[in-house]
Amino acid sequence: MLQVVFPKYEYKTVGGNGVFWFIYTRVDGSSQVWARQSTDGGVTYGAEFRVNPDETVNQYGFDVKAKLPAGNGFSFVYHADSTQVGPATSVTDKLQFGSALQSGSTFQPFEQINNVPAFYSAANCKPIIVELPFYSGTGVAYEAEIGTGNKVYWDASHIVPVELTSFSADVLANKVVLNWSTATETNNHGFAVEKKTTGNWEKIGFVNGNGTSTRTHSYSFVDDQSSSGKVYYRLNQIDLDGTQSFSKVIEVDLSTPNEYGLSQNFPNPFNPSTAIKFALKVDSKVSLKIYNPLGQEVMNLLSDNYAAGNYNISVNATGLNSGVYFYTLEANGVDGSKFSSTKKMILMK
Repeated sequence: MLQVVFPKYEYKTVGGNGVFWFIYTRVDGSSQVWARQSTDGGVTYGAEFRVNPDETVNQYGFDVKAKLPAGNGFSFVYHADSTQVGPATSVTDKLQFGSALQSGSTFQPFEQINNVPAFYSAANCKPIIVELPFYSGTGVAYEAEIGTGNKVYWDASHIVPVELTSFSADVLANKVVLNWSTATETNNHGFAVEKKTTGNWEKIGFVNGNGTSTRTHSYSFVDDQSSSGKVYYRLNQIDLDGTQSFSKVIEVDLSTPNEYGLSQNFPNPFNPSTAIKFALKVDSKVSLKIYNPLGQEVMNLLSDNYAAGNYNISVNATGLNSGVYFYTLEANGVDGSKFSSTKKMILMK
């Protein structure tokens, strides 16, 4: 059951493909947006957390929607007001937009989407998200203060016009391996790979595209530059005529954990791909295998030495039959510590 301590001033619930978000502002003397997430269809919810803990001004007037088509994550926008003295500007009255992956636990990083001062009225208007299935993108309608009057504005973002079927990140041996696939491409010059830690996005590489094609193509890029903490990646798809469009944002945690851990694969059930996350508190000899219900090994995912850190491993079970399987992580640390954990996964074709 979802239980809350503080009364709520404004709240919304949104769900899709088994993941639910409960977003709200608390009546506790501050203007902050908080959230709780459920990954079991709303049966249980995790601990509450501030949606954007880096925000230093009032937050309210938010909207949250599931992306289209279903299973592609969630979009979130909120109004950030500095309660300034004097005329409002786009610096004092902002609209902050963020997205959460279907398997993600945060909407960060947030980016300002308005270049005119946003206007908010609890009784009359607030920003509204509009999902665009025909563009596979997201739009935000909002009211802005212009001189002595207000006008309605529209901001839209679109994912790559190339039909991108997957975009994921594997963390291995202090390297981040980005993998993505396309089903079709039209005038595709290529993909600029962009990275963000704090501040602005920076280009870290470029991968050539395949022009115009109706075949499936797979791409990869390795980022071996040392980083720590949370890192974000996105693709800037560039057409032959110079037109640019951005993919969704992927979050990778490169911090060193305090404990060993093995997470439930996501999505689960899955077909045919899923991801397994695990954590190593020290450098370790690692084994990650998948077994059938008879205890027979069917896939050997990892068997090597790995540095301390958080890892995200993509699994493609195309060669397996539908059914219940179990995956086991075993880690032997250089400090003599040992860890073993097994979890169930369901393949539904």
